[in-house]
Amino acid sequence: MEKSKIGWLNGGNTFNPWIGCSPVSEACRNCYAKRETARFKMTPCFNTYRKVTSVSYWRRPLAWNRASDPEAPTLVFCGSLCDVFEARADLEAPRRMLGTLIEQTPRLLWLLLTKRPENAESMRREMWGLYIDWPENVWLGCTAENQEMWDRRIPDLLSVPAAGHFVSCEPLLGHIDISDFRKHAPPLDWVIAGGESGPGARETTHFWFENLCDSCRLWRIPFFFKQYGAAYSARLKAAGDSFSGVKQFPAAFGIGR
Repeated sequence: MEKSKIGWLNGGNTFNPWIGCSPVSEACRNCYAKRETARFKMTPCFNTYRKVTSVSYWRRPLAWNRASDPEAPTLVFCGSLCDVFEARADLEAPRRMLGTLIEQTPRLLWLLLTKRPENAESMRREMWGLYIDWPENVWLGCTAENQEMWDRRIPDLLSVPAAGHFVSCEPLLGHIDISDFRKHAPPLDWVIAGGESGPGARETTHFWFENLCDSCRLWRIPFFFKQYGAAYSARLKAAGDSFSGVKQFPAAFGIGR
């Protein structure tokens, strides 16, 4: 089975039902997906065209499912080069196909990461039918790069009755106060954070990471620190800190048993 180099997948993999997306917030300015798809000529135009991936590619999760341990399911990050919940008429059919694939792979734990959590519940009906709940092997996540996006997206994320909820604060572009999430139920299950990489990477600070890590400790949310980012001070990195080695996973993932 192929294994992703993304640390928070713990040897799992990525899956993209199609390739292409349109920008919605500051996190999209230096989009690595747009850069990589242009580099490898994956799609004619990343922002306007949606290229459904091949039939043989869609068969891969079936093989991953057969090899997966049900006590520690293989993690699948769905949407590294797209957004599953982007509202476009040409994505309705492949989204239904994705719903079927998820049902066919119950030994995989699908991590659906979106910048559009406000669309997730209505599109759940599109994927699995009006009277079918979210599958137990799906966790819903959203990107929150700064306080504005945290305040806007977390209520939408937590309003969805998925089996688990996670947040990717990558690229982290500002200080985030997470205390208000306690107003919502259910609670958050996981927070991932990292700085921006690639050309034009924007600066991050030690304080933003440390504050987020400390807040997660306070609220007992597993915290996974991914990377400092290309624009982080080498001097501060060399000085050491209290969070760079923190790579926690939710207990439900069965990692480290």
